Parts: sequence; structure tokens; C-alpha cells
Amino acid sequence: MKCAAARCHCPTVIALALICVFLGVVGFGGEARAEGAFSEGAPALVANVDELAQALSVKATPITLAEAFSESAPATGNLVVEYAAELDLNGETLDLGASSLVVSDGGALVVLDGSAGATGTITSQNSSQTLQVGERAEDDAAFTLEDHATITNSTRGVALLIEGGSAVIAGGTVVNAGGKPALASSASATSAALSITGGTVMSGPGSCGIIWNAGEAVVSGGKVGATPGYHTPAIAVSGSNANLTVNGSAEVSGDWGLAALFGATVAIEDDAEIVGASEAAVTTWGSSAVGSSLTISGGTLAGAKAGIYTPSATTEGAQSSVVVSGGTISGTSTPSAGVVNVGSDLTITGTASVGCNPGEDGATISIGDATLNGQYSGTAVSYPAAGVVAAAPEHYQKAITHISGGTITGGISNSVPTIGTGANAPLMAITSGSITGNVNNYPHGVLIVGDSEGNGPTIDGTLSGEDAEWIGGTITGGVENGATDNRPVPEPEPDEPGPSEPGPNPPSPNPPSPNPPSPNPPKPQAPATVTVYRLYNRYLNGAHLFTVNDNELEDLISAGWTFEGAVFTEYATQVEGSTPVFRLYNPYNGDHFFTKSEDEAKGLEGHGWTREGTAWYQAKAQSDHEVYRLYNPYQTEYAGLGNHLWTASLNERDTLEHAGWQGEGIGWYFVRVFRAK
Repeated sequence: MKCAAARCHCPTVIALALICVFLGVVGFGGEARAEGAFSEGAPALVANVDELAQALSVKATPITLAEAFSESAPATGNLVVEYAAELDLNGETLDLGASSLVVSDGGALVVLDGSAGATGTITSQNSSQTLQVGERAEDDAAFTLEDHATITNSTRGVALLIEGGSAVIAGGTVVNAGGKPALASSASATSAALSITGGTVMSGPGSCGIIWNAGEAVVSGGKVGATPGYHTPAIAVSGSNANLTVNGSAEVSGDWGLAALFGATVAIEDDAEIVGASEAAVTTWGSSAVGSSLTISGGTLAGAKAGIYTPSATTEGAQSSVVVSGGTISGTSTPSAGVVNVGSDLTITGTASVGCNPGEDGATISIGDATLNGQYSGTAVSYPAAGVVAAAPEHYQKAITHISGGTITGGISNSVPTIGTGANAPLMAITSGSITGNVNNYPHGVLIVGDSEGNGPTIDGTLSGEDAEWIGGTITGGVENGATDNRPVPEPEPDEPGPSEPGPNPPSPNPPSPNPPSPNPPKPQAPATVTVYRLYNRYLNGAHLFTVNDNELEDLISAGWTFEGAVFTEYATQVEGSTPVFRLYNPYNGDHFFTKSEDEAKGLEGHGWTREGTAWYQAKAQSDHEVYRLYNPYQTEYAGLGNHLWTASLNERDTLEHAGWQGEGIGWYFVRVFRAK
């Protein structure tokens, strides 16, 4: 190691003022032991900072701080590690003054404390950082913290900053005085890597324990926390280049447990424990450019107000994706919610368990513009959220929820009056799973229970409200308050009369009454319908796909397609006045096409498209039940996917036409409007 001028880079300042990191350095000075006192590759016992600099400049290792180590700092420059070195703090304190310890490109530093019962510390009054790993994004610098050694910053700087390379926290403590995170990565460090397998990372007042701006981070053990009372997350993951996995036995705790910001990708697995002491355990926030991605397949998420909270998104691009396939998610206070989702694409499936603290009131899941205490207050009336609440104001992106498994307690409520009309109406489809409590649908929401084949969830309660449709599954309390029972009518069992042999004295037949009661004609059954779902694939040049098949829906979501919700219903079979809509497939680029024109379908077959049969039967022509067809002239049939798009939303149609798409009129008509106008 040698003395060198500062070569730090200021990381990008993200939207939260509390997580800004600014880098800057000043120097060391002092007297050194005589030249030649240390040698390369040999152990060194150093008595002061200046001797430490001398030992590192000749690449001595391991280096141990002597008892009564002097904390006086050298006059100029940072200390820069350029080789594989081990530093044993030996229960002493290394005070860097206003300077930093930098592990440069090619350097590898292991910091430990081999003393018995003491805690060695590296500290600094530098306003940017105490210890810096890497100097450029491409650095392969490496740092490891072990045993009970501590890295701290006594002012308002970052204790450990990763500008490039990798860092491993296997033990010890990383902590700061507050104002900035204890540990952070630079926004330019896209190849940075962090692994936390043990130890503790803890922020001081007013900041996060970790702010991960770029690179791959895995927290599989140890504890990460933020000082309570300052409403900051223990971990904030920010930007589309930032990825975090929390798994193993990791423990994360703060007022907010974990926040995925501005396009970040977060996965929670195994037995990880995330606690939101006064807010939500996990939250996702979008920006005007990109939403975040959150997948939960295990672990325990316990938040005072919610297990998961996704705030509103203001644009299509900011819509976040949340997939819950396992784990236990709960709100722990009274009242509280398991999940609060405003405008995100939320899927609950697999073995996930979502609920409130047993025996307490509050919302199991809130979907939409609901407050975290499980209650939404409208203009004139307040509706308590007994389960799932979906409501999105018109200037928000619609909330989309697909529940296809898991266990939900507390019931479900979808939408709130006067909120979330038109294309922003909250859409919910429940195809399987177990729900305890009533399932309610308020105006402006769309709620579909089950699938066209009669399959669906088990609901121990009632289905209530207009635009709530029961097409499959079991609902113990039936439907009420405008909900519709549209389950397929079972085929009548054929009569099988057995042989009849009258006895010796058969009873005389009763003659018909001269005034027979008027027969009650059977109630006409509504024609069977199918729910049409729309999906989007950002990886296939914006291709969209409609499907009525639940298995295909699940397969496409698993393959990475974005579920855009149940968009309308169509007839399952031909009824009077209905005509088929054909679906075709292009084997050259994977695109799909929908048309009600037999001539157009035959023409596409002549160009190599494969007819996949009748997708559904459209409704009679109705002016307010129109699906609009658009064409993108900037994509060709074989060079790009997604060159045609169909939508029931006037707003989406007008927006695309303004962007250069060509309107091609009405593609077909649908049976039931899903508030898509």
C-alpha cells in the first residue's frame, strides 16, 4: 500500500435526499519507521498510521496494529491498497482523520480483528467515505470484513463505498453516524458485487443501512438495519442497474424494511426475514421512466402497516411488477394490510400466504389507492378495507391483480366508488386459491372469479357487487348485491327409468285438477362467456397477446410476459347474432393476429400464417362495445413483432394514433365492457 492522491468518483445522487453520497478526500502526514523496517510478503507490526503506510507501501502482509496504536494521522493523501493484504486491527482503532482507505484496481484487502474480546475499528471524519473499494466501475478490487472488526464514519459520510469490484461482509460491523448510508455502491459501478453472509450493517439516524445503486448484491445472512424513528428503509435498491437478492437467514429491519426504487430488481427467497417496524416491510416505487420488479418466493415479510406496499405509478412505463409465489406476508398492527398495491401488476400464486395478524381487524390485501391503515376515504363516504381493495384514480395506471393460488384471509374488496374509471379501472381475476371472508366489488372495478371451464378458488363467504362475475370455483355464501352467477350450466342427467310391473291392485291415477297451478317457466340461462386476458412481452418488440386459456396464461406469465389483466368477456359458443373471431400465428416471428374476417384469415394463411382456430365468438355490433384495431407502419410483418394492436380503450387508441400508429377501425365487438372506455 502507498500514499496517493484521491481518485474518488461521486456516485449519482438519487431522488431521496437522505441517500446522497458525495466523495472527497484530504491527506495524511507524520513520521515513518526507517526505510527497510518492513519487507514484501512479511508480517508487520505497526505502531502508528505512518508505519502502517510504510508497511503497505512495500506490500507487507499480514499487518497487525500494535497495542496502544497511535491514532495520529499522516499529513497528505489517501492510503491505497494495490495488492492482496490482510489487516488485523487487534482491538485497536485506526483513525484516518479526514482521509480514506482505498482498495484500488488489483488490490484485495481483508480486515479482521484477532484480539480476544475487543473490537477493532477503522474510522474517519471524511464527509464522503471511510473505506472505498475500487476507483472505477471496471475495477476488480476486492474487500472482505471478518470477525468483530468495525468500519465506521464518525461524521456524516458513508462507512463503506463500493466504486467497483466486490465486497464481502462475513462478520464484523459497518456503521455510520447518520445522514448517509452505512454501505453504498456508486451508480456507475454496474459490475460491482456485494455479498453479506454475516455481521451487521447499520445506519445512523436519517439514512438507510444500505443504498445499492448498481451491481449485484446478495444478502444471505447477517443483519441489515436502519435506526428506528426516521422512516427510512434498511435497504434501498435504486436504478435499473441495481439487483438485490435477499435469502438464507438474512434479517432486514427498519421503519421500512426494503425499498425497490426506479427500476431496481429485487428477489426475496428462502427463510429471509424482512420487518417494517412502523411502515411496510417491502415497497416498490416507480419513476416517470421505469418501474421496479419484485419477486417473492419465500421468507417472512412483516410490516406494521403492510407486508408489501407499492405506491401509485403515473405513467405506463412506471408500472412495477410484483410476483408473490411463496412466503408469508402480513400486516402486524391494527388495522393493517398484507399487501397494498396501487397501480402495479400484482400476481399472487403458488404457496403464498397473505394475511393480517391473527385475531386483528384490517385488510388482508389492499389493491389500489388505499391508505396503509386499511381504509380509503372518498369524497363523501369512507369504506373500511376488509380484504383486498383495488382503486386507482384516473391519472394513475390501473391496478391489475391476478390471484391464482395461495391462502388469503380477511376477504377481498375491489375498487371504491368514483375512483379508477375508464382504462384505469382496477382489474382483478381470481382463478384459484383459498380465501376466507367476503369478496366485494364496488363500482368501477371488475372482478372475475373462476375460469370458463368451471374451475376457480374456494371462497368461504359471499360474492357481492356489480361487475363481479362468478364463473367457476366454490363460493359458500353465493352472490348478492348485483353480482352475477355465470357458471356453466351442467348438462342434465338422462332419465333412466327402470322396469315397472304394477301390483295386483295398482293405485288409481290422480286425475288432473280442473284448476292446475300456473307452471313457473324455467329461468333463461345467460349464454356462456369466456374471460379474455391480455399480455405484453417487452422482449419481443412489444408484442401483445389475447388468450382465454388459463393454462396458456400461466405459462406465458412464467415465461416473462407481463399480465395486463382481464380486458373483456366474449361468448364461449355461437349464439344468435354472434360470429367467430379467428386467431392466427406467425411461425417466422412468433406474432399472433386476430380477425373476424374469414377472407383475411385465408389471406394470412396464404402468406405462411397458421390458423389456431376460433378464439371466441364476438357480440353483436354495439357502438359502446368496440375493440379498436391499430397498425404500426414502422414495423414490418417479418422484421418486427407487435405491428398490430387491439384495444378496448379509447384512451390507448388515441394515444397510439397520436404517436404515429394508424387506426384500422373496429376489430370486433365484445360482450361485456370492463370499464375500458
